[in-house]
Amino acid sequence: MTLTDKEIALELTKAYLGHLNARASSNNISASHIKAENVATVYELYFSTVSKAGISTTEE
Repeated sequence: MTLTDKEIALELTKAYLGHLNARASSNNISASHIKAENVATVYELYFSTVSKAGISTTEE
């Protein structure tokens, strides 16, 4: 199964949010919170990076 750039960016964003959730759950408050606006920024950064790297092999 080949993922598009958008799908790769979404999976990376979900993994990052999972990481922050695990930090918050373990009472590690330092750098474990993110605002909703910043989630969009994280996704855009991942999408930009993936797109530039040419990781996906399908057209969107």
